[in-house]
Amino acid sequence: MVARIKVRRETGLMGELESVDAWWLGQSLLKDAQSHCRRAGPRFANPYHNIKHCESVAKVAVFYGMKAGLERNDLLALSFAGLFHDMDHSGKPLDVVPDVENISKALREFQRYSTHHFLEDGLSRAVIRIIANTEVQKIDGQIRFQEPSGEVDAFLRDADVSQLLFSEGRKMQAGLAQEMGLHFNPAFRRKAVDFLYSVRLYTKPAQARRASMRDFMNTWCMEESGGRVEE
Repeated sequence: MVARIKVRRETGLMGELESVDAWWLGQSLLKDAQSHCRRAGPRFANPYHNIKHCESVAKVAVFYGMKAGLERNDLLALSFAGLFHDMDHSGKPLDVVPDVENISKALREFQRYSTHHFLEDGLSRAVIRIIANTEVQKIDGQIRFQEPSGEVDAFLRDADVSQLLFSEGRKMQAGLAQEMGLHFNPAFRRKAVDFLYSVRLYTKPAQARRASMRDFMNTWCMEESGGRVEE
């Protein structure tokens, strides 16, 4: 039997990143970096690991950081790290291209940018540490994440693995499936949501958001793009 399921509107989540956008617009350093990354975007126009993903992760990290009361310098470091963390990403599965190669390219790109734009040394070092800490490995078929090396690093890690909790991240899931060589269907969505439930989130804002959206995500994972599911 085929039934149509309508996902409820995400109450209170429309314009959910408006506070981040408003803050972002007031940071000339970030606007310049974002323009730089967008110009470089065609070099890594992958279905998922692309400039849209980088911007989304950066802003979600700031969203979590704001909720936790982080100071401006920490928010700037998260923003830069998010923007550059997947620059020049291969878009290939970890079995094909180890993530250490992607991280190395991202770090080189940021270091070139930092040197050319005379970013403050403390900020640059923080961004480099955070980007390096995002490396993912696949060992015996299992995804392994590095432990965050500091409190601030955890906000970017949580932002990167919890994209399903934000509308922009959900829009890009078809691209992630394409990169993985899988069909974007209810089975893929179910696995994505199961991963979201099982992955360790380190920050309280991310943990709270996951808990508050569990019912929504359970419904979302059953839907195909046309809103039809098999019963």
